[in-house]
Amino acid sequence: DVIPDDYGSNGILEQIEDYAHGNVLVIQSATATEAMANRISGKLGIVTHLKLHEVVPNLQLPDKLPPYDIVYFTCPSAVKAFYQKYGSAGFKNKIWCIGDVTQKQLEKFNVNSEIVSPYVS
Repeated sequence: DVIPDDYGSNGILEQIEDYAHGNVLVIQSATATEAMANRISGKLGIVTHLKLHEVVPNLQLPDKLPPYDIVYFTCPSAVKAFYQKYGSAGFKNKIWCIGDVTQKQLEKFNVNSEIVSPYVS
């Protein structure tokens, strides 16, 4: 029911400031840290953490990337998988990411990026 102004953990955490207490189901990737669930728990109470999906490299990806102007990453695990497949050469053009956590993963590979929040309707 709520779309945060800032995507990623920080945007979600800002949205819970108005809630006094509640039980929360946090659904994240298998590689997500416990940090957000722990912060929600500290604010709202009981949190059930469900690790729903995992990004794994697709073995059928071509060895050579198709032409592109921008790469848009929506999670840190996608950055890792992309880097494992294409190395630093895959980051030669403009790089966008969904939030600060994904941007920090890109920085670990010395990649400059711009946070671009998607328009959600």
